[in-house]
Amino acid sequence: MQALLSLLLIVPLAQAPADPASDLREQAETAVERIDKAFKNKAMEASQKGNALRAESGVLHELVIKRIAKELGDKEPLIRDAAVESLGTMIHTESLKALLKHGKRDRKKMVKQDEYHVAWIKAIGRQQDEEALDALTNKLFTYPTAAVIQARVFAIGNIRSVKSVDTLIQLMTVTDARRVNNHMPNLQTALIRLTSVDLGANAKSWADWWRTSKKTFQIPKKPPVMKKQMQARWDRFWGYERTYDRNAKRSKRGQDPEDDPEGGGN
Repeated sequence: MQALLSLLLIVPLAQAPADPASDLREQAETAVERIDKAFKNKAMEASQKGNALRAESGVLHELVIKRIAKELGDKEPLIRDAAVESLGTMIHTESLKALLKHGKRDRKKMVKQDEYHVAWIKAIGRQQDEEALDALTNKLFTYPTAAVIQARVFAIGNIRSVKSVDTLIQLMTVTDARRVNNHMPNLQTALIRLTSVDLGANAKSWADWWRTSKKTFQIPKKPPVMKKQMQARWDRFWGYERTYDRNAKRSKRGQDPEDDPEGGGN
């Protein structure tokens, strides 16, 4: 009996495994508290409050999404834009729901402010969810600025789905040919990104190919590396850093022009 008691004292009691869901909720509650504290601070500027939202976007939980979404209606553009940006990086159905609802509510303002409009389009495009397609295609070619049309096309191209391919090609076939031709480089880029197929800047070629391929086509698991100019256009839109060819050039030049004060850099 004595030996058994000694053994029980030596062997530590087994601990129940931590609950990941519980841990995440605690993190989320703490994140919400930090956001609330920042917004209650009257001395804090709008840009700082926006950064407070961005700082918590890494905690992917509905509580944090809901708290950040609350600021979509903020009258201060710096805060509103930070909320849009933050939700765009939080890949979750609740993020998309909040962004789509906001797009309907604030549509008139977006139409008058291209930068704001494009930021919202990018945010829903980053969700890579078919549920965003209707919002992205709505009156796509009627917008007066090329930046907004490009953003909508590229956002569709970022949603890796057969439905996205079908959507783009349908838009090309039912829209006035002159309008389509004006935006064909962006349409071509989005379609190549989705399909890994390059049929050039000819809408009819794409439509003919899709007519025979649609029933059996499957989206490639990975997007292709496109031709240099197309890849640059895509990367620039999404804000990706182009490090894949700059390092080689740097070794040849010794220094990038933008890093060289004598070459006009900052």
